[in-house]
Amino acid sequence: MHATSRYRRVGSRHPRRAGRRAALFYEYARRLNRAGCALLAAVLPNPRRLRNEAPSAYVCARGEWNAQQMQDLGGTAYLNPVKEDLARHP
Repeated sequence: MHATSRYRRVGSRHPRRAGRRAALFYEYARRLNRAGCALLAAVLPNPRRLRNEAPSAYVCARGEWNAQQMQDLGGTAYLNPVKEDLARHP
C-alpha cells in the first residue's frame, strides 16, 4: 500500500478509528527512506489529486526539490535546539 492512500485513510474515516489508523500510518512512515519522504511531502498538499503510485512530472520535480532541501538542511541536526528546549520545558 502506498503512503498517500494510507494518509487518506487516516484523515477521512470515522474519528474513533483514526487512532488505530494513525498508528498504522506511523509504522509505515517509520520505514520510509529519504526519497520516499520527499515524494510523500510533494503529494501531501493534495493527496486526492497528486499521486506517488504513478507520479507525474510535477510530483517528481517537487520530490527532487524536497530531497534537495532535506540535504541542504544537513539531516536532523537543526532540530537539536528544539529537542533540547522541549526537554527543558516539558
